[in-house]
Amino acid sequence: MAEEFKRIQPTEYLRRFVSQGVRPDGRSLTESRSISVNVGSITTADGSALVKVGNTTVICGIKGEFAVPGGDKSNEGYIVPNFELSPVSSPHVRPGPPSEEAQVISHFLSDLIKKSSFVNVEDLCIEAGKLAWALYCDLVCLDSDGSLTDASVIALLSALSSMRLPRAQVNEDTGLGEVTDTRDVKLQLNDFPVATTFGLFDGVYGLADPSNEEESLCGASFILTTSDNGLLFGCNKSGGAALPSQDLPSYMTIAVNRAKAVKSLIDTVCRDSDSINSIRSS
Repeated sequence: MAEEFKRIQPTEYLRRFVSQGVRPDGRSLTESRSISVNVGSITTADGSALVKVGNTTVICGIKGEFAVPGGDKSNEGYIVPNFELSPVSSPHVRPGPPSEEAQVISHFLSDLIKKSSFVNVEDLCIEAGKLAWALYCDLVCLDSDGSLTDASVIALLSALSSMRLPRAQVNEDTGLGEVTDTRDVKLQLNDFPVATTFGLFDGVYGLADPSNEEESLCGASFILTTSDNGLLFGCNKSGGAALPSQDLPSYMTIAVNRAKAVKSLIDTVCRDSDSINSIRSS
């Protein structure tokens, strides 16, 4: 009976739960889904991560290539993110050119890298004006069940944290880049910018980390991108409903606490991975 009511009246079905301070999956309105991170999933990549936020699954692989620094940024490297929705991720995704949603997430990631400066791109410079690293970050969604931006940011952060590049230099004779066999160059990541999506249901209820079904029933959504130490990198809103300004401080607290949890998780996973790799190489 409940399933039939949910199928016929999905909005009213969700409303009856939310009005009682709970969601159909048992979470409170402010509770996020569990997060799992696995790094080093792609052995041919310089850095990689498989991230699950609830059922939403995103994999990220990073490949470093030589590039020539250009223009007035002769001492900077490049980070180029690209997000794709796999046709297996949802019945609504079709093979072909990147969807609008995929392009929006790619732009979000690129904008986040530039504005937050959580990676100092000068660290990617090998020799000013001659050679730098270009990091091509390919992200693919394997299962789309809401909060795709959140999962993509966590996957990118995890892959960058696990990445190890070889030492490189410019050959004086050929002018070309050359690398050593040692892969011990680790990026120093600054304040972790973690994205937290909130769905605004009935213009009143803020649902943290909404599922795909919840997102489809919300009149608006917004993403708070914060660091674990309370920095706000941005607030991105979509949809027509206005944000209840009196609730923003509490949403900010939720986002910052989630950022702390995500950073702690990534640090632990990468530390454990380093320990395993150290044992294997000894």
